[in-house]
Amino acid sequence: KAIELISFDNLTPEERTQAKNQEAARITLMKNEAYAKRAAKVEIAKNFISMGLDNLTISQGVGLMIEEVQALRKV
Repeated sequence: KAIELISFDNLTPEERTQAKNQEAARITLMKNEAYAKRAAKVEIAKNFISMGLDNLTISQGVGLMIEEVQALRKV
């Protein structure tokens, strides 16, 4: 981390702006990927619910908390 800070201090203002923009883009991409993974889990859980599987099995199989599966049943 210290090396990153030192190297950041040695950047020109334009390079700093570019570095900040790249980091912001990286963070946005990570958030989008996490959202997509969660959405996929929810869709799979909904399919399992329609197949009649119990909450515990769905929770363990999909990786959602039991409370999340219960909430999906109410939707």
